[in-house]
Amino acid sequence: MQVRWTARVSCTPLPPSPSPAADAATVAIAFPNKNYRDNVRPGRALRFADRTSTLLVDVEDLPQGPGWLPTWQLIVAVTATLNTIGSLTSVAGSRRLYNNAPAFVNPLQSRTFAIWTLTSAVVRFYAAYNINNKLIYDLALFTYLFAFFHFGSELMIFRTARPSPPNMSPVVVSTTSLVWMLTQYNFYVRT
Repeated sequence: MQVRWTARVSCTPLPPSPSPAADAATVAIAFPNKNYRDNVRPGRALRFADRTSTLLVDVEDLPQGPGWLPTWQLIVAVTATLNTIGSLTSVAGSRRLYNNAPAFVNPLQSRTFAIWTLTSAVVRFYAAYNINNKLIYDLALFTYLFAFFHFGSELMIFRTARPSPPNMSPVVVSTTSLVWMLTQYNFYVRT
């Protein structure tokens, strides 16, 4: 059985209120079978849950670091978490990644890939909120280096993948992140 789901998220500001503490945004989330709509106010978590999905948002807990790198780390971490869910529920995503050797992709390999991806996501979550911590910054940098070498070697050396959007995306994200983090190292990590 193949599980497939997508979500569309939109956020629109509500009209200004007399109290700054009451400023809010309307968040609408559309899943295939259900639609959710709620207001997010500072300090209040938005919780939507059913058997297949959970979304927690606290607008005060978004990364507050300088520049866009903390936000990028959070976006990549959330994406990796969603990829983890996909790899745990189906081998279809892994077969799209390793499209030149789908016979090598089995449920065990897909779950192992999911845990590897989740580990990277956790490190990147920490980096999003602790961007000035040298140790965490370095660990996040290594997660992108490992991803680059893994996907690059699968494309170029082992040839288990041929270039396509599903397997080029991690190469592009890891390369972009590596260059960004290396060029901005001294800005974020003051040794």
